[in-house]
Amino acid sequence: MAKTKLDAVLDTVKCGKREVTFDVDGHTKTQVARIRAAAKARGLHASGTNRWILVRDLSCAGLGRR
Repeated sequence: MAKTKLDAVLDTVKCGKREVTFDVDGHTKTQVARIRAAAKARGLHASGTNRWILVRDLSCAGLGRR
């Protein structure tokens, strides 16, 4: 199956090295839910507002959490 643009962008997220911010202003609730669901399905953390979503990988050690 061919990768979607969303898949390609989420593939770039690397723990401690790269995170992605999506500008979702003007997107439908369904589109926003799809981005969040795709990130969570990959084990990524998605947070944000109705304006933007920050996607990052919090699985690696050394992120200042103890």
